[in-house]
Amino acid sequence: APEDYVSGRALLFPPELHSTAEAAAQDLMRSLTPDRARYMCVAKELASRADSKEQWYATSYSLASIAPQTVDSWLRPEKLPEYELPKPNRYVPRDLSLRSTRVPAVEMAAEVERPPMLAAENSQWQVYFKQDRAFGVPRGNVRIFLWMPQGELGEDSILGRLWQLSLGDRFNEEFYDAGLAGFGIDVSTAASGLSLSF
Repeated sequence: APEDYVSGRALLFPPELHSTAEAAAQDLMRSLTPDRARYMCVAKELASRADSKEQWYATSYSLASIAPQTVDSWLRPEKLPEYELPKPNRYVPRDLSLRSTRVPAVEMAAEVERPPMLAAENSQWQVYFKQDRAFGVPRGNVRIFLWMPQGELGEDSILGRLWQLSLGDRFNEEFYDAGLAGFGIDVSTAASGLSLSF
């Protein structure tokens, strides 16, 4: 059945299973062993060894078992000093608990349409905040807009565009690990200022 297969870059758990997600992930990791895997090799050089065709696109293929001694050697690999696990990614969340409870389904539409509240302001800035109570997903969005004096950072300004690209490159370098953990940073310019979102 489809639910028995792991596919894609992420394994997602519905909110009601977040409390058991860590244990389920550990069980899954323990089951990912060489003797349970199916390996696929695609190469033109192997075309002559194909002895079957699949029914949809008539793609040639063949199936073969891996020698038990080979699988056994994969289960007990030698440690290679030039290969090591990466350092822990500090941007990967360790706590997936939610800060608030979800509203009932009948209130969801109203909750989604509820505007953010003004949390703080002074003569130079305003901060708006909206707590998610509709979707029950452990994530956040931050949007910052910096208003600039008129003409200082126009969308057609070459200097403004160069500065935007340079800042984007700096973010990509500084927050590379964050990107691996699923976070994204976007920088864009407009006639009235600079927009940051992450």
